Amino acid sequence: MLSVSFFVFAASSSWLARYQLPIYPPLTVLSAYVLTSLSERLSRRSALATILPTIAASTAVGMTLFIFTIQIYNWNGFGFLLGSLSRRAFLQGAYYYPPIDYVNHHTPAEARILMVGMETAYHLERNYVADPAWDSVEWQRLMVRNNSLEEISQDLKRRGISYVIFDPGLYRFVAIVGRAGSGPAGTVYSSPTAPRVPDFQVQFRNWATFELFRRKFLDLVYEDHGHYVLKLKQDV
Repeated sequence: MLSVSFFVFAASSSWLARYQLPIYPPLTVLSAYVLTSLSERLSRRSALATILPTIAASTAVGMTLFIFTIQIYNWNGFGFLLGSLSRRAFLQGAYYYPPIDYVNHHTPAEARILMVGMETAYHLERNYVADPAWDSVEWQRLMVRNNSLEEISQDLKRRGISYVIFDPGLYRFVAIVGRAGSGPAGTVYSSPTAPRVPDFQVQFRNWATFELFRRKFLDLVYEDHGHYVLKLKQDV
């Protein structure tokens, strides 16, 4: 009952699938009960009804297995499993991995990375400051703490940050899909007296201010399909 109640609340307020995971345990119990009950009732008419639960479970598992087999094939996962494809080459198929691979192999081991608009830091082998939400909270903190872009540059240097992984695609995504139903993605608008602005206002401001900062204080060292690796200028 708790799982169902949570699902009803989550489904009405968020389109993020992971928030709906608690519904699967009660659905499993309910499905098992319905299938076995139907099997018992229908078995009086047909002996085949006794294998109804087996057919239903096999169909569900078989379809899932088929879909994942296709995905593994398209990702060349069999080559990776058989050892003919290296882990590094296999991960190149992940949209977020190429800039991280560049940082892992072309920056000093002591380098520290700032993530801006880039939420996926999987496999990053450097110390980094994460960007865990749509609103680039860490970039906003930098703007709050400092009175100018020059001061932001000095702040980053004091914290040992020398590279930035930047992805403006996140900002475009928020503008396209909207914030409604996105869950706790970052800044929450709660004041009824606040001026009416587009729901992507925060992303627009972050993108605009970061681009200004980038032009003067960052050098582009790598780019791949809209993902950028930028190096902080030390002489500015």
